[in-house]
Parts: sequence; structure tokens; C-alpha cells
Amino acid sequence: MGSIAGTLHVDAALSGLPLALVGVAGVPRFGFDVDGVTSIITSGHKFLSTLTPCGVLVYRNPPHAATTAAVSYTGTGDVTIAGSRSGHTALLLYASLAGLGLDAHRQRVRQCRQTAEYACRRLRAIGVDAHRLPHAFTVHFPRHPQPPDGWVIPGDDRHHRLICMPQISRDQIDELVTDWSRQLTPAARPSRGLARRLFTTTPKAEPSTA
Repeated sequence: MGSIAGTLHVDAALSGLPLALVGVAGVPRFGFDVDGVTSIITSGHKFLSTLTPCGVLVYRNPPHAATTAAVSYTGTGDVTIAGSRSGHTALLLYASLAGLGLDAHRQRVRQCRQTAEYACRRLRAIGVDAHRLPHAFTVHFPRHPQPPDGWVIPGDDRHHRLICMPQISRDQIDELVTDWSRQLTPAARPSRGLARRLFTTTPKAEPSTA
């Protein structure tokens, strides 16, 4: 979320669609009029897994670019650098939404949240202080100087993160935990009690489309 000169933009690239599809108990529905937000964006290549980067930007009111005078040789107000937009990405978005259907996508949301909760439990069982928000796909835990061999676990200077996208399986979580547990000793385990923040990870040999 960011604010510039009286505007308030919400970055809902990953969580926007899952929250709209399933929602979370106690979390109010998003609304431009209620929340004072001027724009929101969500992506198609993350949760929807279109593979080709794309997204949808929604404004509360038409942006300035949409109200400019029409370009004479195109007859539109399109002022993008390329002078056009890819129709292929729109088809990919439609294919994902309509091809699987809303019920299937809702099940994907529930599966991701269940996988994330499972990852929390498995990591805690080996002494890793893992946490997640109730609705989140993201599991975060204190950064360890020696992550399990053969795994790339991104994060910042304090924490690692694992994002449980639909293609992430419990078998992969088990493999990560098994490899890590072999390296952890009581003296080397991450300390507990660090601030809880949102973090992500990519399983070995399983590149993520997120």
C-alpha cells in the first residue's frame, strides 16, 4: 500500500484474488468508498498462474491518461509507450478464470492456506519459529546462517519466507523439513521471539511461477 499526493494505492498482487474469492472471517470486504483507496492492482501470473506476467489495475475514478484527447492515428486515448496492449495476456486471464471456474479457484485458495499452516507446524516441530497470518500463503521465520543444503530460501537480513503457492505440495514441505532437521542442532537452531513479518521460498528443483 502506498500514498502519493492524496492518492492511496493498494498492492494486492498476490492476496487480492484469494481474499475476494474466499475472504477471511473478521476481515471487512474492500471498498473504494469505505476505505478511501484510489486504486488497487492484482496480478494474473501469481495466484492464477498464467505464467506470462500480467495484471489488472482498477481505479476508483478514471486516471488522467484515460481522459486525454484521442491520438489521431489510433482514435484512442492510449498513451502507453508501445501504443497498444497485449491481447494475449487478457486471454490468459480469462482462460484461467473461466477454464477452472470460481469453485476450483476457491479450493486452490483453501489448499494454499492449509499448506501454509502445515508448513508452520512442520517447521516448528524441528525448532524453527515459523508463523503466518490467518489468511496468508506466506510463512515467515527467523533467518538462519546455514539453510538446508540444496535449497534457496530468500528473505531479508532477519527473516526467511516460504510462499505456499498452489504448486507447492506437502511432500516438498516434508522434504525441506527433513533436509533442514539433519543440519539443525540445539546450538544452531534459530532463536525465537523475533518480530512477525511477511516473508518467501522456492523449493529446490521446483521453480515457482509466482
